[in-house]
Amino acid sequence: MTKITIHPAAEAYRLMTEEEIAGLAEDIAQHGLRDAIVMGRINGAKTELLVDGRNRLQACELVGIEPQFQTWDFVDDDQVRAFVKSRSERRDISKGQRAMGVALLYPEPEKGGHGKQTVLKRDGFSKQRLSDARAVLAYSRDLAIAVRDGARKLDEALAEVTVARQRLETDDAQLARLRAHAPDLADLVDEERMTLSEAFGAFEQRQRDEIKIEESRRETMTRVAEESYRGVMSFANAEFVADIHARVDSDRNFRRSLTQRMRLNFGPIDDIRAGAQALAVLVGKLADAEDKE
Repeated sequence: MTKITIHPAAEAYRLMTEEEIAGLAEDIAQHGLRDAIVMGRINGAKTELLVDGRNRLQACELVGIEPQFQTWDFVDDDQVRAFVKSRSERRDISKGQRAMGVALLYPEPEKGGHGKQTVLKRDGFSKQRLSDARAVLAYSRDLAIAVRDGARKLDEALAEVTVARQRLETDDAQLARLRAHAPDLADLVDEERMTLSEAFGAFEQRQRDEIKIEESRRETMTRVAEESYRGVMSFANAEFVADIHARVDSDRNFRRSLTQRMRLNFGPIDDIRAGAQALAVLVGKLADAEDKE
């Protein structure tokens, strides 16, 4: 086999296992080679390529029997693929392997040729199975070969491809978010100083920290506004104002305690007026918003 060039189409279907080859070799030794090994000349080329009979050739070599060859002329590679496809119908393989063989012969749907639906029906597997096989092949030829050889089931391979693609889409989405919201971390990924997982974890921690900071700010604003509003409303009560003024006028200790608690420096009287006005504007805005809702 080392001296013979194999046409790529001939590799669409698996080679026999060692045990199967041994059985075939024993049969050839007893009864001779029933089917000649087919070589192909494509479009008048001088070079001949093996298009059918890899297993038979290997079995002949195993028992030391001179193989018989036939040479066929093919118009083009499409005709070779159709020939290989027809010979595959005699193979004892699963529907998944058969679908993968067709996918290897015709990776793209439009290359199946006229009357493709009839071929699919004769093969005994659905159009969806061929689509699944092509999806696996498009993702990984090695995985497709594993299906072809029976080492992996088509459904298992398709599930692996689906998960891998989802992971890839997730990775792309994560990197896009980093570029948009944390370009410094995206740069570290590009420079291979951080893995994408590490960088995205750092980005999520930043977001959590920012949420905590924002929640703290909201709480502070709410508390200050609440205390300011309640304080101002207290001073809107005439009885309360009169009572506190009476104590300021008559009680020195109360006056000093109140000054210390209010942390007064007796300077920013204009700031007090501005603060009270700003609080009034805020209350008015909240009232307007409440009315609109």
